[in-house]
Amino acid sequence: MNGNIYEGEYFKGKVHGQGRYVWHTGEYYEGQWNQGMKDGHGVWEGINGDSYIGQWKDNKPYGFGKHIWGNGDVYEGEWKACLRHG
Repeated sequence: MNGNIYEGEYFKGKVHGQGRYVWHTGEYYEGQWNQGMKDGHGVWEGINGDSYIGQWKDNKPYGFGKHIWGNGDVYEGEWKACLRHG
């Protein structure tokens, strides 16, 4: 076992629907999943103070969201494939 914890819905053996995944490092994601990938609305918090709340697609920020970096920088707006867009 790797020490990671998932609590939530499954479909055909993959995380799917609403759920919370906590990595052994303390990083976590809580929100919507689609066949094992972050997809839909969710909240991610990293271990260095970074966080993101917003839309996801294929495990990456995609659509409208807000990223706060550990140093206090903030970007709120559109994302495409994990990059600021717009």
